[in-house]
Amino acid sequence: MIPFETIRKIMKEQSNGKQISDKAIVIMSIHVEDYIKNLTKISYDVLDEKNKNRDNQKMRKQKRLCEKCVQKGITIINHENHSHVSEEQIGGKEKTQKYENKKLENWRNMTEVI
Repeated sequence: MIPFETIRKIMKEQSNGKQISDKAIVIMSIHVEDYIKNLTKISYDVLDEKNKNRDNQKMRKQKRLCEKCVQKGITIINHENHSHVSEEQIGGKEKTQKYENKKLENWRNMTEVI
């Protein structure tokens, strides 16, 4: 989990002195974490594809995720976001709101335990 203070600090730098609600920070944290998870998955897919090519050439497989795989993953995600409508947009605003409310409720449950 990304510390909320870090997210608040980054958002505050861009806010031009405007206030930021706690809910906005939680939602930003949720989306950043989802983005990182998705990027990591895609980057490992790129690494797997790279290793298939290395295997065909009888080369040793690369075990560590490198910056080139992450950069390729970022390119893929950016291309997908500009080329296609995301699954959340298919359901419209209502589906996105339900998703955010579910994540927010999960966060509240976690903080109550702590």
